[in-house]
Amino acid sequence: MAESKVKSPESVAAEFAEAIKDCEEYKKFLVANEALSNDKEAISLLKQFQEKQIEIQSTGDEELIRDLEDLQVKLRENKSFKGYNDAQARLVSLLRETNLVISSIIDSDFAVKQGCCGGGGGCCG
Repeated sequence: MAESKVKSPESVAAEFAEAIKDCEEYKKFLVANEALSNDKEAISLLKQFQEKQIEIQSTGDEELIRDLEDLQVKLRENKSFKGYNDAQARLVSLLRETNLVISSIIDSDFAVKQGCCGGGGGCCG
């Protein structure tokens, strides 16, 4: 009689990670990430956006807020940035779906935030 070998959670997790790497959502995310990384205009806009965010946090200047909103519009119109955001959203959706499958199998939502920040207590903003 053949002996049945139970796989360790670590080996199953490694197989799962490989399956994610083979899925279209992940492959498209990698392509979009590369396109964004090679788009000098998008990188410049992102850098400006991040710098404005930091300035606003320290000053609260209304003009900087308008500048930030303008940069946000430009980013949303940028093909590489839009492609990256869309691909990232699809990958995150897939990962959420896999979380639901795992949670239903083990009968516990293991990825739910616990404690102060996840419990809606308001202490973390």
